[in-house]
Amino acid sequence: MQLDVLPSIWALAPLEEGGSIARTGFIYQDHVAAKYCLIMLEDPSLKEVWCEAEDDITLIWNCDGVDAVELVQVKSDNPDQLWSMAMLCSGGSSSIAAKSLAHDRCAEPCTFRLVTRVGVHSDLALLRLPTGHDERKLGKPDMLGLHRDVCERLGDIASPRGRSASHWVSDLVWEVAESATALENANLKMLDAWLEKQGEVLFSDQRKDLYERVLRRMMKASLPRWRDGAEAKKLGRELFLQWMRGQIAEVKGISSNKAGEIMRRKMDDAGIETGVIDTAEDLRRRYRQRELDPKYMADSGTAEMEAEAIATLNHLLSQLDSGALAVNGVAFHGACLNALAALKTSFPGATLSALQAVMYVAAERCRHRFIPARA
Repeated sequence: MQLDVLPSIWALAPLEEGGSIARTGFIYQDHVAAKYCLIMLEDPSLKEVWCEAEDDITLIWNCDGVDAVELVQVKSDNPDQLWSMAMLCSGGSSSIAAKSLAHDRCAEPCTFRLVTRVGVHSDLALLRLPTGHDERKLGKPDMLGLHRDVCERLGDIASPRGRSASHWVSDLVWEVAESATALENANLKMLDAWLEKQGEVLFSDQRKDLYERVLRRMMKASLPRWRDGAEAKKLGRELFLQWMRGQIAEVKGISSNKAGEIMRRKMDDAGIETGVIDTAEDLRRRYRQRELDPKYMADSGTAEMEAEAIATLNHLLSQLDSGALAVNGVAFHGACLNALAALKTSFPGATLSALQAVMYVAAERCRHRFIPARA
């Protein structure tokens, strides 16, 4: 074959994308595991979350001193139809239903959960209700129909504990989590609520950083093989709570020796004198310490002042980048200080140090600078 008739590598589509598809599924499962870890922070009855252990996710609940196991299968695939009983039972002993039931092999009582991206057909809608719901009682015609259907499809398949497909349906809850983005957004709201109860206030980028750390923690727990590190796959409530507190401290910069380094570099690049930079660092550090006081940060006036200060700085930065404000770094820093000082008339309760500190915190978080953007 002549090479000149072959397409360039730059124009070729891959022959297969199995790796990318698998990775997408793993990330989706990490979001689901993160959800249950966040629930565990709030709910002391959720004792441990295991990743890629007995099932995709294994939840250890403790009620009145008795351990109970919830076996979670996560299905991130995006079929072109709603889930149905036929899809669940396709393949008989190798079906989704049979594989889930096969994990019922311990002394503790087990229940089951399916988490999917796509919704369910109407014949499975009852499974989205809690197991104790009145509509799920065997005496209800629709529920009885589900039991008969699964038994007809799977026959006498039973778990190692001797439970049938009918038991599996009785103890199964179906959760439709939708897309990875939907999962992440729901988890971030849950994280926000928990942080508020802890009296912790994070910037949006800090909160995002914290959640990404949680996801990496889920991935880390999923990676080891059971025989190589079973304990590493288990996330217990107390240890996870301690880990979260340490991560919060890190994203806030409390324990970092490099806090303020980005701001100092930006001011140095702008030619600002070292003594001014030292003062800026002191103002930034003091303001960050005040952020640890939830009463201070919960004040609506503080939030409004910060928003107005950031908007003012953004306006000035836009003028600098466009060339409408043709000044050097030292002069631009001075213009920013003047604009912030002018804001005091609108926020008489705000101190000039707090207004300036907002700018230096923004510079540290790469939201402000003192020289034009590089082309």
